Formats: sequence, C-alpha cells, structure tokens
Amino acid sequence: MQAGMLFKLRTTQGVEVVEFTHRSTENTDRIEELGRQLHDLADRRGGRRIVLDFANVQFLSSSVLGIIVTLQQKMEYQKGRLALCGLRKELRQVFKFAQLDRFFTFYDTRDDALVAFDAPDIL
Repeated sequence: MQAGMLFKLRTTQGVEVVEFTHRSTENTDRIEELGRQLHDLADRRGGRRIVLDFANVQFLSSSVLGIIVTLQQKMEYQKGRLALCGLRKELRQVFKFAQLDRFFTFYDTRDDALVAFDAPDIL
C-alpha cells in the first residue's frame, strides 16, 4: 500500500510500519491521500499497532501534523497503539513547540519502537 509513493508499508512482528519516503510533505493532494491511507490503515483489523517512521523526512507541514494528531486520537479510541520514530531533532522540536510531544510516544529508531510493542506497559 502506498500513498502516491509518500510511504511504504510493511508488517513487521505484527506491527504496521509506515516508512515515509519523501523529505517534505507539502503537496496538498498527496497529503489528503496520505490522511485517507493512514486512517484506512487504522480502521483495518490488523492496524491496531502502527509505527510511523520519519527517518527520511526533513520537513513536516502543519497539515501532516494534524493528520498524525487525528490518527493518534483514532488509535486511542480503538484501543490501538501508535509510535513515532526516526524524527530528526528539528522535527521533534516542532512537536514540542506545538505542545504535541506529550500525546505521542517517540523512539529513536524503528527497532526501538518495535521492541517497545513487545513490552505492553511501555507505550
């Protein structure tokens, strides 16, 4: 599953891993499609555990931040778990400045996030 090549989807250890492939997320049409794809993923039976891997991303638009916030809310409602990983220092600051960092669980690497899903009380 790919959203206009904005991300690659892999299932690893029963976790849906969304690997963003573009450095920037500014194209409105693609962002809308990204939102639809991510929310569809969360609605699917297997989408109870999702990792968003931002290792390739250098810039996040406010629209993408909104999609991620809404996705987090949906995951909480569905008793799912969402983790973010690979965020560059500058992108982590965006979450902090917007006071969104308290709503998400961040990991340095994808492997760290996957390991955390095996420990039920960490996320």
